[in-house]
Order: sequence, then structure tokens, then C-alpha cells
Amino acid sequence: MMSAVQECACRALDRGVRDFPLVILTSDKDIEKVRAIVAVSLTQGTFSDGSTWKPKDRLEVSVYRYEDAPIPKPFELAVCNGGKDLSEQQKDALKKWEDAA
Repeated sequence: MMSAVQECACRALDRGVRDFPLVILTSDKDIEKVRAIVAVSLTQGTFSDGSTWKPKDRLEVSVYRYEDAPIPKPFELAVCNGGKDLSEQQKDALKKWEDAA
């Protein structure tokens, strides 16, 4: 059975055609779960460096922690926190990601 955070990542991946690469934000505690579900959900032959996947049939998908620095290019943002409340630090970090998107 998948955790709520993994189900969130699946829903984010299943949203269809995107205009920009997908960034999934999650906590340090859940990042490996999210990365694992992304890795098994994308097409075979997808290149990955462990945090970013570059499938042949869609735009890239990256998984970051709230505290990581936002990437300097347009992206679509999905937040997968398993339904838990965000800490004040996570809320501040999320705001930076939203502003960069």
C-alpha cells in the first residue's frame, strides 16, 4: 500500500501534458519515498541523476526538499506532504518556490 505522499506524487505525474517541467516538493523525511515512486512511474529508458528524471516522452520531473533552493527556470509545482501541516520554516520555503514558479 502506498503512503499518502506517494499517492500525491502519482497524481502529480498523471496530470497529463504540461507546459513546464514538474517539480515535486516534499519533506526531508519523505523525499526517498517520493523519488522511488517517480522512478518506477516513468517510462523505461528515462535518464535520472537521482533527483531529476528526463523521460523521452514528456518534460522532466524533479523532486526537491522544501529547503532546497528553487531552480532558476519556469516549472509547475506540486507539494506532496502526506496531508501534514507544514512548519513555519516549510511555509517560508514553499513561498520562495511559489514565487520562482
